[in-house]
Amino acid sequence: MIKILILLTLLSITLYTDIKDNKIKNIHLILPLVLGVLIAVLSNGLVGLKSSVFGIIIPFVALFLFFALKMLGAGDIKLFCTIGAIMGVNFVINNIIYSFFVAGIVVIGKLIFTGNLFKTLKSIYYFFKAIFIGRSLIEFPKVEGNTFPFVIAIFIGTILQLIVNYRFI
Repeated sequence: MIKILILLTLLSITLYTDIKDNKIKNIHLILPLVLGVLIAVLSNGLVGLKSSVFGIIIPFVALFLFFALKMLGAGDIKLFCTIGAIMGVNFVINNIIYSFFVAGIVVIGKLIFTGNLFKTLKSIYYFFKAIFIGRSLIEFPKVEGNTFPFVIAIFIGTILQLIVNYRFI
């Protein structure tokens, strides 16, 4: 239960600061990351340490391309790494899936609401065409006014994951 309390506190703080300042601050990530590793070691020894360390490494490796294409910020990746340190590798892998699912729903809804769905789909088509046919790595196209703080998707995705996996209400 202490891990969930740390997780929810972390998410609340990062949600607030990312919306307010458009930045997830490292100072808010360091203590939960260290606590996550310590709790893992104290509760499960080397197995806990392994899960916590891989919970840090996997999001970094898996999401680096999204960062390189400017589709995801460094703070979002560091937040996933901190979640992995607290909750372990299995949780963070599922958390990434939940968060991207929520982000997809938010983005599609926002694109429909703003009337930019087809414009964005066209941009995405040309993006992938440049990558796969033109073999050039270009920045992911952004349609003005359709970005949002990804921490919102991480927050909602985590709450959904806790409800589904732990019957946490």
